[in-house]
Amino acid sequence: ANTTRWYLNGLRQGRAALPIGPVIMSPDRLVTSLTREVIYRRPHEFKIAALKDIWGLFPDDQSHNPFYAGFGNRHTDVVSYRAVG
Repeated sequence: ANTTRWYLNGLRQGRAALPIGPVIMSPDRLVTSLTREVIYRRPHEFKIAALKDIWGLFPDDQSHNPFYAGFGNRHTDVVSYRAVG
């Protein structure tokens, strides 16, 4: 987890960088995560569940979406964000 945070904090594109914030990672073991993402090709399953859990931390008020933006480089990232709202 610390290596991932260090890597993300060091990413730069010109003068732009990612904002400091939480890093949500899979609690699954390596083999389970690799199986889900590489063999079954369903990486969005974890992301959807994690985003729904985060949404659940906020008041049950559908007029407020706690997510401001999402990013990714795969079609499954779009699937994940659309599934949550």
